[in-house]
Amino acid sequence: MASMKSNSLILLIFTGILTTVLTACKTNNKIGFDDNDPLTVEINDSIKVIASTYLLDSLPSSNTGTIMLGANEDPAFGKLKLSSYFRIKAPAQSDLPKDAVFDSLRLVLKYSKYSYGDTIKLQQLVVHRLKELIKLHKVNNDVEPEEKPLFVTNEDALFTTSTVKYDATPIGTHSYKPSPGSKDSVSIKLDDKWGNELFKMLVEKDKRLSSADDFLNYFKGMHIESINSSAVIGFNADNLKMLVHYHYRNNNGFPETGKSEFVMHDKQYQFNHIEADRQATSLKGLNQKNQEVDALTTGQQLFLQGGSGIVTKILLPGLTQFMHEPGIVVNKVELIIQTKPSTYALYKVPASLILFIANDRNTPKFTIPDAYETTTQQAAFRPGNDNGALASFTFNLSEYADKIKKGEYKNTSLLLSLPIDDLIKTVNRAHITNDKSTLSVSTRITYTKY
Repeated sequence: MASMKSNSLILLIFTGILTTVLTACKTNNKIGFDDNDPLTVEINDSIKVIASTYLLDSLPSSNTGTIMLGANEDPAFGKLKLSSYFRIKAPAQSDLPKDAVFDSLRLVLKYSKYSYGDTIKLQQLVVHRLKELIKLHKVNNDVEPEEKPLFVTNEDALFTTSTVKYDATPIGTHSYKPSPGSKDSVSIKLDDKWGNELFKMLVEKDKRLSSADDFLNYFKGMHIESINSSAVIGFNADNLKMLVHYHYRNNNGFPETGKSEFVMHDKQYQFNHIEADRQATSLKGLNQKNQEVDALTTGQQLFLQGGSGIVTKILLPGLTQFMHEPGIVVNKVELIIQTKPSTYALYKVPASLILFIANDRNTPKFTIPDAYETTTQQAAFRPGNDNGALASFTFNLSEYADKIKKGEYKNTSLLLSLPIDDLIKTVNRAHITNDKSTLSVSTRITYTKY
């Protein structure tokens, strides 16, 4: 921390001196106290950039707090389908009215207000009963430390490629038109035969309801998916409920209704499964066996997407050499991402992007911080306009370049990505293209030559 503050102080002092010099004299783009000792401030925007679209290893999708259901077809990214798995916990035992009669069993999902795609179309939710228990993967047993990304923080997790066997016959279906921005819930009627069975267990205070393990052995959990879908919809995992509805007569003989409430058992065991089909796109060669597609193959287009783990890999092979050029002081290094404004017409604009620093195995190990700070730098989206001005994201790489000059970050690359929360918890995307045959990524280095 002391070193960081010292570097910042030196930078401020130098900036102050440079400002004084600029004020003192400026002749023919040369600045200095006299013509025998000139300084020139120049800009280099020709450092070579090599970019490609890169597919990260399967992302963690457990314990996110969001159940993601639905599908989407994007001409640039292809098809996505999301389903979810979770466990159910029995309620604490209590006496039901003696004359209680079973009415229905319902699974209730509350919107998280997240959506991606066209929500106008009617969708159908389908619920299945699991045939086996959901088991967490021991991350440290599955991967080497060098292959563990910085965003995999739990020792046990489930991933977007994880699956659990379930019965083919549904225990419930429900057609609905999504209203993701509302405070409403979606109620799915489940199988009456099974509902009566649960109701009987509640009435008789079945021992399987008093032990979490015993209940999990009886009912291992649920898988839920959406078919005929054109959008991905988010539901709040904390508010998931399975309700046994019944009716009875109170002491005065009047009809009453009641319910017993089952809730989610441990969010750590809830995860979202993602299937991607990119065969009809320029990314058709991108998969876990071939994780990188160069920009030439995609017509200089670059891609980012949450959930499926698509990022843009960036190499700056000439940066190290430039930083060691004699007779210069580098004032600022910027990485500029430009794209056409209309790229985001049908999809949500990422408010910001981040840069990971990846090791020689392309594993994200660090993030580029704000200059001489510890917080992750987020490049804000700057919209273009219909008059031809491109939209952009700009990163300050001054500290990163300084460390490269000192010999740090050898055999590394940069990975342009959505912020970590969006990468893990959404399927938001960014399509980087300027509709030209040139790359949309460049550098701009401001330096003083003496």
